[in-house]
Amino acid sequence: MDESKVWRLSSDSLIGPYSEHFINLAHWSKDGAYAYIVAEPHLDGFWELFHQGEVLYRIQLESGYISEVLPKATDGYNFYAYTFSPDGETLAYIVTAKSPVVLTLRDLQTGDEQKIRFDPKYNTGGGYVWSPDGQKMVFSVAQFDTTAYDYVGVSIYMWIQGEAEAILLVEDYWELLMPREWAEETKIILKALIDEQDSSQSISFEFNLETGELQQIDR
Repeated sequence: MDESKVWRLSSDSLIGPYSEHFINLAHWSKDGAYAYIVAEPHLDGFWELFHQGEVLYRIQLESGYISEVLPKATDGYNFYAYTFSPDGETLAYIVTAKSPVVLTLRDLQTGDEQKIRFDPKYNTGGGYVWSPDGQKMVFSVAQFDTTAYDYVGVSIYMWIQGEAEAILLVEDYWELLMPREWAEETKIILKALIDEQDSSQSISFEFNLETGELQQIDR
């Protein structure tokens, strides 16, 4: 903060000479000791809407030491959809474009991980939204047809701190459906992207956690 040290990170320094990646700041640690950096390759027309990058680094701001938090694949591409909990203590991620979908929750202090596996029909996921207290998280898991480049079904799940499995809220919606906001303690806002020939439209829904009701709203 006092500008006594400046670290410059680039695709060349992180990935290798002549590599072409977007390098972006992903997250600051709460204690100000670390910055998390994501690298995403330049790809034209890649289908995956959930992915956020192929490698996540952490730089220790005092020493400049860099480590891989979510590693780059040794062969080909490995894409991640990730999120940090509101308190910064947990990293949740899914390896996108891979079946079965596995949600991994990592304690950033201890390195301990919880893994939740989903039906093998799903091959991607992400779009996380946390509850204000950080004890719950909603997200999408999706079945994507890579031949037709279209979503077959998208389900919304909720993870609760301390529970071994995620809870199914909405099952196999016919288009891309993602959480957008934890509006109230018991209400979540979802948005669907509907593709229609030469255009697309966005539709908002409210999901009531108490009643399980999904209702279209104007938003």
